[in-house]
Amino acid sequence: MGGFARTQTALPNLRTMKSQGLPQRVRTNGLFQFFPRTAASLKGFTALFWAAHAGGLLAERVEPAGPATASFDRVIVQFSSPVQDAGFSAADIRLLGPGDQLVAAAAILAGSLASTVAAAAEGGPRPLKILGISCSPRKGMTTAKAVQAALDAARAVEARIQTELIDLGGLNIAGWSPAIPRDDFDAIPPKLQDPRLGGLIIGSPSYFRSLSALCRAFIERCMPLREGKMVLANKPVGALAVGGNRNGGQELVVQQILNAMLSYGMIPVGGHAPAILGGALVSAKDDVSQDETGLQSPRLLGAHVAEVALKLADLKSEG
Repeated sequence: MGGFARTQTALPNLRTMKSQGLPQRVRTNGLFQFFPRTAASLKGFTALFWAAHAGGLLAERVEPAGPATASFDRVIVQFSSPVQDAGFSAADIRLLGPGDQLVAAAAILAGSLASTVAAAAEGGPRPLKILGISCSPRKGMTTAKAVQAALDAARAVEARIQTELIDLGGLNIAGWSPAIPRDDFDAIPPKLQDPRLGGLIIGSPSYFRSLSALCRAFIERCMPLREGKMVLANKPVGALAVGGNRNGGQELVVQQILNAMLSYGMIPVGGHAPAILGGALVSAKDDVSQDETGLQSPRLLGAHVAEVALKLADLKSEG
């Protein structure tokens, strides 16, 4: 999130200013204020901004409602001509909500371009993103919480590590087919093709000592990313699993995920000792918070994935 403010200062005709405490509104003089409620909606705003910038509506000021290191709760942009002249309206702005189609592709590409420009302007290494994929069919439950714990640990390793959780729970994602289905998976490839992507952390519940059908479908549907450039190759991948008891097949699931991702040229990474293979947690009544031993494993995994991603990125930049 903090990189967003730096992005604006790296562009021509832009300057970052302190908040004036203005109310939320859209005015005909070109002042546009947007209150992103989620990371996805902030990316949606970024896409709109870049579209306007490319169309010749150079923004004259960008004003975050907090320090660059904090999460944004308001962004103010003033274009050099009225937003109405560009065909934007209040209705268009309201479309920038979580899950909107705008967020699915253009926003990810715009955000990655913005971060790359910002890093180059600052003369420092570009941000690295660790994506966490929760492959439980139950949205927001124990697998998602375990993956989020790993992402939190990854983000704590270094300031340039960014993270995002993709919770597949409740989504309609079919397995691989020669006739590529059109379903909820369509929003995911742009995130995997993001130039900032430094690594993956994939989590699955253990069902009959095997990975979930949703996890298998995710892995299969990534197949087009193998064609040509092997998009995911030489990036670290870690895995974790949640089971109903201590010997619930978690390590088998982790091995299955890592073995499958070898097909994409990814580098399997375990956690720091004692979580050598990856994350393994026990869910008791849909709660992993009581598994103090297990909860350490996703944290150790997330930290190690981030460390490996940073080392690989540094080696690439030196070469």
